[in-house]
Amino acid sequence: MACEAPGAAHTLGNRLYEATGALASRCLLSCFVGFLADEPPLALWEDLLQARAYHGRPLMLIWLAALVCWVEGDLATMGRHADADELVPLAFKRIQEAAHGLPAGWRPCLELSKHRFEELRRTSTEASSTYGRKYEEQRQRELHAGGINASLDRAASNFFEAVKSAERL
Repeated sequence: MACEAPGAAHTLGNRLYEATGALASRCLLSCFVGFLADEPPLALWEDLLQARAYHGRPLMLIWLAALVCWVEGDLATMGRHADADELVPLAFKRIQEAAHGLPAGWRPCLELSKHRFEELRRTSTEASSTYGRKYEEQRQRELHAGGINASLDRAASNFFEAVKSAERL
Protein backbone atom coordinates (compact mmCIF):
# COMPACT_ATOMS: atom_id res chain seq x y z
CA MET A 1 0.00 0.00 0.00
CA ALA A 2 2.85 2.34 0.83
CA CYS A 3 4.28 1.89 -2.69
CA GLU A 4 0.97 2.39 -4.49
CA ALA A 5 -0.35 5.25 -2.35
CA PRO A 6 2.64 7.09 -0.87
CA GLY A 7 0.54 10.14 -0.03
CA ALA A 8 -1.86 8.03 2.04
CA ALA A 9 1.11 6.28 3.63
CA HIS A 10 2.57 9.65 4.59
CA THR A 11 -0.76 10.87 5.96
CA LEU A 12 -1.48 7.73 7.97
CA GLY A 13 2.12 7.13 9.03
CA ASN A 14 2.44 4.17 11.37
CA ARG A 15 -1.35 3.75 11.23
CA LEU A 16 -1.16 2.67 7.58
CA TYR A 17 -1.08 -0.99 8.59
CA GLU A 18 -4.08 -0.55 10.85
CA ALA A 19 -6.03 1.21 8.09
CA THR A 20 -5.00 -1.35 5.49
CA GLY A 21 -5.99 -4.18 7.81
CA ALA A 22 -9.41 -2.64 8.41
CA LEU A 23 -9.96 -2.21 4.68
CA ALA A 24 -8.65 -5.65 3.84
CA SER A 25 -10.84 -7.40 6.39
CA ARG A 26 -13.92 -5.62 5.05
CA CYS A 27 -13.12 -5.76 1.33
CA LEU A 28 -11.13 -8.90 0.65
CA LEU A 29 -13.29 -11.36 2.57
CA SER A 30 -16.42 -10.18 0.78
CA CYS A 31 -14.63 -9.61 -2.53
CA PHE A 32 -15.79 -5.98 -2.28
CA VAL A 33 -19.48 -6.97 -2.35
CA GLY A 34 -21.43 -4.36 -0.42
CA PHE A 35 -18.41 -2.06 -0.29
CA LEU A 36 -18.22 -0.85 -3.89
CA ALA A 37 -20.99 0.58 -6.05
CA ASP A 38 -22.86 -2.12 -8.00
CA GLU A 39 -20.97 -2.15 -11.30
CA PRO A 40 -17.30 -2.31 -10.20
CA PRO A 41 -17.60 -5.62 -8.30
CA LEU A 42 -19.10 -7.17 -11.42
CA ALA A 43 -16.04 -6.03 -13.36
CA LEU A 44 -13.78 -7.40 -10.64
CA TRP A 45 -15.53 -10.77 -10.69
CA GLU A 46 -15.32 -10.83 -14.48
CA ASP A 47 -11.57 -10.24 -14.24
CA LEU A 48 -11.23 -12.90 -11.55
CA LEU A 49 -13.25 -15.49 -13.47
CA GLN A 50 -11.38 -14.79 -16.69
CA ALA A 51 -8.06 -14.94 -14.81
CA ARG A 52 -6.98 -11.53 -16.04
CA ALA A 53 -3.77 -10.26 -14.53
CA TYR A 54 -2.40 -6.80 -13.96
CA HIS A 55 1.30 -7.29 -14.59
CA GLY A 56 1.24 -10.43 -12.43
CA ARG A 57 0.05 -8.63 -9.29
CA PRO A 58 -2.76 -9.99 -7.12
CA LEU A 59 -5.97 -8.55 -8.50
CA MET A 60 -7.75 -8.06 -5.17
CA LEU A 61 -4.84 -6.09 -3.73
CA ILE A 62 -4.70 -3.91 -6.81
CA TRP A 63 -8.36 -3.00 -6.35
CA LEU A 64 -7.80 -2.27 -2.68
CA ALA A 65 -4.80 -0.05 -3.40
CA ALA A 66 -6.67 1.68 -6.22
CA LEU A 67 -9.47 2.63 -3.83
CA VAL A 68 -6.96 4.23 -1.50
CA CYS A 69 -5.32 6.03 -4.43
CA TRP A 70 -8.74 7.26 -5.56
CA VAL A 71 -9.11 9.31 -2.36
CA GLU A 72 -5.46 9.95 -1.61
CA GLY A 73 -5.87 13.72 -1.87
CA ASP A 74 -8.83 13.66 0.51
CA LEU A 75 -6.83 11.58 2.95
CA ALA A 76 -3.97 14.07 2.87
CA THR A 77 -6.38 16.93 3.66
CA MET A 78 -7.96 14.85 6.39
CA GLY A 79 -4.56 14.12 7.88
CA ARG A 80 -3.83 17.82 8.26
CA HIS A 81 -7.06 18.52 10.13
CA ALA A 82 -7.95 15.33 12.06
CA ASP A 83 -6.72 14.05 15.37
CA ALA A 84 -4.27 11.14 14.96
CA ASP A 85 -6.56 8.75 16.85
CA GLU A 86 -9.41 9.53 14.47
CA LEU A 87 -7.43 9.06 11.25
CA VAL A 88 -8.08 5.35 10.68
CA PRO A 89 -11.87 5.43 11.16
CA LEU A 90 -12.13 8.65 9.15
CA ALA A 91 -9.98 7.22 6.35
CA PHE A 92 -12.07 4.04 6.31
CA LYS A 93 -15.29 6.06 6.16
CA ARG A 94 -13.96 8.27 3.35
CA ILE A 95 -12.79 5.30 1.31
CA GLN A 96 -16.14 3.57 1.81
CA GLU A 97 -18.04 6.69 0.71
CA ALA A 98 -15.85 6.98 -2.38
CA ALA A 99 -16.28 3.27 -3.12
CA HIS A 100 -20.06 3.59 -3.14
CA GLY A 101 -19.86 6.58 -5.46
CA LEU A 102 -17.47 5.19 -8.06
CA PRO A 103 -18.52 5.97 -11.62
CA ALA A 104 -19.79 3.18 -13.87
CA GLY A 105 -16.89 1.62 -15.69
CA TRP A 106 -14.37 2.45 -12.96
CA ARG A 107 -11.37 0.15 -12.94
CA PRO A 108 -8.06 0.31 -11.07
CA CYS A 109 -5.54 2.40 -12.90
CA LEU A 110 -2.33 2.19 -10.94
CA GLU A 111 0.74 3.51 -12.61
CA LEU A 112 3.63 1.13 -12.89
CA SER A 113 7.14 2.47 -13.25
CA LYS A 114 9.25 1.04 -16.03
CA HIS A 115 11.69 -0.27 -13.42
CA ARG A 116 8.92 -2.02 -11.45
CA PHE A 117 7.40 -3.42 -14.65
CA GLU A 118 10.77 -4.86 -15.70
CA GLU A 119 11.25 -6.28 -12.21
CA LEU A 120 7.85 -7.97 -12.40
CA ARG A 121 8.58 -9.21 -15.92
CA ARG A 122 11.90 -10.74 -14.77
CA THR A 123 10.18 -12.38 -11.81
CA SER A 124 7.47 -13.74 -14.08
CA THR A 125 10.00 -15.03 -16.61
CA GLU A 126 12.07 -16.69 -13.87
CA ALA A 127 8.96 -18.28 -12.36
CA SER A 128 7.85 -19.51 -15.77
CA SER A 129 11.28 -20.93 -16.52
CA THR A 130 11.50 -22.63 -13.13
CA TYR A 131 8.02 -24.07 -13.55
CA GLY A 132 8.87 -25.33 -17.05
CA ARG A 133 12.08 -26.94 -15.84
CA LYS A 134 10.39 -28.59 -12.85
CA TYR A 135 7.51 -29.74 -15.05
CA GLU A 136 9.95 -31.32 -17.51
CA GLU A 137 11.91 -32.98 -14.68
CA GLN A 138 8.66 -34.36 -13.25
CA ARG A 139 7.58 -35.58 -16.70
CA GLN A 140 10.93 -37.34 -17.16
CA ARG A 141 10.59 -39.01 -13.74
CA GLU A 142 7.06 -40.13 -14.61
CA LEU A 143 8.23 -41.51 -17.97
CA HIS A 144 11.06 -43.34 -16.22
CA ALA A 145 8.67 -44.72 -13.60
CA GLY A 146 6.29 -45.78 -16.39
CA GLY A 147 9.14 -47.61 -18.11
CA ILE A 148 10.09 -49.36 -14.87
CA ASN A 149 6.45 -50.34 -14.28
CA ALA A 150 6.18 -51.74 -17.81
CA SER A 151 9.42 -53.67 -17.30
CA LEU A 152 8.19 -55.05 -13.97
CA ASP A 153 4.87 -56.01 -15.56
CA ARG A 154 6.72 -57.90 -18.32
CA ALA A 155 9.00 -59.61 -15.77
CA ALA A 156 6.00 -60.58 -13.61
CA SER A 157 4.16 -61.88 -16.65
CA ASN A 158 7.21 -63.92 -17.73
CA PHE A 159 7.59 -65.22 -14.17
CA PHE A 160 3.93 -66.31 -13.98
CA GLU A 161 4.23 -67.95 -17.41
CA ALA A 162 7.32 -69.80 -16.21
CA VAL A 163 5.50 -70.90 -13.04
CA LYS A 164 2.52 -72.13 -15.11
CA SER A 165 4.87 -73.93 -17.48
CA ALA A 166 6.66 -75.58 -14.54
CA GLU A 167 3.32 -76.64 -13.02
CA ARG A 168 2.38 -78.36 -16.29
CA LEU A 169 5.54 -80.42 -16.20
